Amino acid sequence: MKTLKLQHPPWSGNQALENLFSIFQKHRAKLYIVGGAVRDAAARLNNASTDYDLTTDLPPNRVQKILEETNIKVIPTGLKHGTVTAVVNNTQFQITTFRKDVKADGRYAEVEYTCDIAEDASRRDFTVNALYADMVGKVFDPLKQGLKDLKTKTLRFIGEPAKRIREDYLRILRFFRFLGTCDFTPCEDSMKACAHHQRGLSKLSRERVLQELLKMLMGRNVVEALGLMHKHKAWPAVLPAINPKILTVLQDTKGLQYFAAIERLYAITALNNEAATELKKWPVSKQQKKQIEMLEKVHQEQKCSYANLYYYGNDNYLKIRFLSFALGYCEEAHYPADKLFAEAQAIKSWQQPVFPLQPLHLIESGVKQGKE
Repeated sequence: MKTLKLQHPPWSGNQALENLFSIFQKHRAKLYIVGGAVRDAAARLNNASTDYDLTTDLPPNRVQKILEETNIKVIPTGLKHGTVTAVVNNTQFQITTFRKDVKADGRYAEVEYTCDIAEDASRRDFTVNALYADMVGKVFDPLKQGLKDLKTKTLRFIGEPAKRIREDYLRILRFFRFLGTCDFTPCEDSMKACAHHQRGLSKLSRERVLQELLKMLMGRNVVEALGLMHKHKAWPAVLPAINPKILTVLQDTKGLQYFAAIERLYAITALNNEAATELKKWPVSKQQKKQIEMLEKVHQEQKCSYANLYYYGNDNYLKIRFLSFALGYCEEAHYPADKLFAEAQAIKSWQQPVFPLQPLHLIESGVKQGKE
């Protein structure tokens, strides 16, 4: 098993974690931090995740027993899947028993508990997520590939990509979300497998698909990730067709920062006349539905006027103006971005005028109060 020693792990000094590790050590049980927090720490990211997921070789009923014996509150959040939540110093930690997959149908997996960390690592999605660490910062790589891929910034499925995807088709969207939120380069075999199996996304609930897409659309590398999805025909067939160039124009004109995730999703599908209607059928919140309807209404009117600026306000009108520009120039190689920069500054600084005549003025001039 490959290892790496972190000099200053971000969880060092976390008393709640130290308390948990001490308890498990007293019972001669293994406990590790796993997943994103370890990946980010090993990559030496300044904004490393502080959401610590833990894993152990003890079964969940045993985990619950030893924690409750030390007066730690335990929430049986996912006993069926081997997970309990420990509440220490008002902080929640999910602790999951080592598992191996027995059966998977593309949506849900049937698992068994195991004491083998390599079996647990083998059921995870990407090599860079199959890294484990102890309290003092020693990182373990049971599959001997994660640290190597982290060093080369390669995003790769564990084992055979097609098999891993068929276990849970949501991994296709997770693959692109990681490309959109982290600075990874896709492994070619993994990319091809995503494209080949994208129709499997239709087996997933709309809630899971939408949640994952919205996370991807807020990533710092979303333009690149979306371009790869489009190029390799990996965009979910259950959603309206997209034009990723729209986000490119929004990014180049510095307008992308003003758009929430659901608005970005509408923007890239807006050239499809039925896009808004389709998106509103998805499990969106009332607020998200309002955001879609606002952009749809102005897009259909095909005009950006100061009446809309007055009616919708500065922030919404900025989105309207940037989207209108992007839709108009998404098929062009060059566009007058400088002109839009100046206009955006004017929109941001615009103050809604106040109507000068107030009810008090009428009363003072002798107009009687009341209906008449």
